[in-house]
Amino acid sequence: RSITHELLDFARGSTPALTEFDIHDVIRDSISFLKPELKHTSIEIDTQFMPGPLLMKSDPKLLEQVFVNFITNAIHAIRSKGEDKGYIRIKTLSINSDVEISFEDSGTGITEENQKKIFQLFFSTKAPGKGTGLGLSISQNIVKKLGGTITLDSKPGVGTNFTVRLPLS
Repeated sequence: RSITHELLDFARGSTPALTEFDIHDVIRDSISFLKPELKHTSIEIDTQFMPGPLLMKSDPKLLEQVFVNFITNAIHAIRSKGEDKGYIRIKTLSINSDVEISFEDSGTGITEENQKKIFQLFFSTKAPGKGTGLGLSISQNIVKKLGGTITLDSKPGVGTNFTVRLPLS
């Protein structure tokens, strides 16, 4: 069996390791993980967090995978615009018993046609050999497993906003 199928089985079948944590710490860890990739760019990461800690009970390791994927895709979208300048804005918001984390970028945006397919397994807008088409599919599986949803708002040439909504407990 291929590594791809093993990864997907893991994302689908593994039981989340639920623990209480501050979602802001997981976002900061995700950004730190990608510092080397951002080093030679003028891409600014702007965090707009709710004041104070935002405690939730979920699986921080799985969420870090999701967040790293969104940030990586945003970096690639900004770079594929032909510029190393741009922004990634990450916001948190508590709504009733949920948390919303949005990842907005100033990248290329996603066409309406591609928005319909963006979460399909092996679908990629990247050049052949540059993307696997696994990231968003696995991210969606993880978020669903954790009881959440992902919404997408994108305008070609302007940018994209992915919003993850998850229960706080």
